[in-house]
Amino acid sequence: MFDKVLLCSGGRNESALLKELSEVSKLIPQIAHLKGPTGGKTRGKKQGGKKNVVDLRTLLTLCAQAVAADDRRTANEFLKQIRQHATPTGDGMQRLAHYFADGLVARMAGSGTQIYTSLINMPTSAADVLKAYHIYLATCPFRKISHFFANKTIMNLSAKVTRLHIIDFGILYGFQWPCFLERLSSRPGGPPKLRITGIDLPCPGFRPSERVEETGRRLARYAETFKVPFEFNAIAQKWETITLEDLKINTNELVVVNCLFRFRNLLDETVMVNSPRNIVLNLIRKMNPAVFVLGILNGSYNAPFSLQDSVRRCFTILPYLTCLKPIFPEKFMRECFLRE
Repeated sequence: MFDKVLLCSGGRNESALLKELSEVSKLIPQIAHLKGPTGGKTRGKKQGGKKNVVDLRTLLTLCAQAVAADDRRTANEFLKQIRQHATPTGDGMQRLAHYFADGLVARMAGSGTQIYTSLINMPTSAADVLKAYHIYLATCPFRKISHFFANKTIMNLSAKVTRLHIIDFGILYGFQWPCFLERLSSRPGGPPKLRITGIDLPCPGFRPSERVEETGRRLARYAETFKVPFEFNAIAQKWETITLEDLKINTNELVVVNCLFRFRNLLDETVMVNSPRNIVLNLIRKMNPAVFVLGILNGSYNAPFSLQDSVRRCFTILPYLTCLKPIFPEKFMRECFLRE
């Protein structure tokens, strides 16, 4: 499963992705009875032959403002309107509104922290994440393009070096690197000695570095398969506490810093003068890398919390949900929720 998803061997992965989607589409006729006679559409109600248009985006924003002001009566009125038109099996906007409304309810009830804590403490295996990642790659090109651009940049830069050190902030499961290792093994003149420093936030529990260390072992197996000299350094701690000595940088190696869509975990200078984001950026400056590959998402993730900003940030998810809708129709989505 890992090889089929993470390696890029002559287009075979694209065939595997198409096959995965084909298998999913075969399930849809089997659950047609789950869809009601109205087709399950709940975006608007017809009155006098006309369909009401509901602006869920505005309703969510107004509801978030009411919750922030602790105006429970107004918030409940907006929530009632949102519930009439939001559904976990509708289009992207309807699904987004459904789950964000759940979050607003938890916020008002004061149970949001407990729900979040229970969710992050639920163990999720790399194999389970990979299955979702497989479907995501088949549906949306965003992550695949980001990985291709980053890997191609690093490959071009390290075309003639003998020692390469990649420092990856937010490595998570390391899904970006198996394909890179495969490409590196076919480099003219042989692959360089590769060292990856995988940095991520600590996991809850007694083994905070478990996920990063598992990622290192997985990448070491790929490196052995492709005969790439490999070394992995796992760091699981708050990024602003990392020092230059922790990274073990050698003077005779090419240093590359990579961070795709994970800088949002760092608070910026609007929170404190010596902010975690500035500390990490200063650390990268001290590394003096040959290149710093940074992927970002539009949204004020690093700023102090506000419900209105949370609504705006949530709308960055909307394009992904919209991409999923044509491929996974409502009948299939409803079946997934019923299984859960």
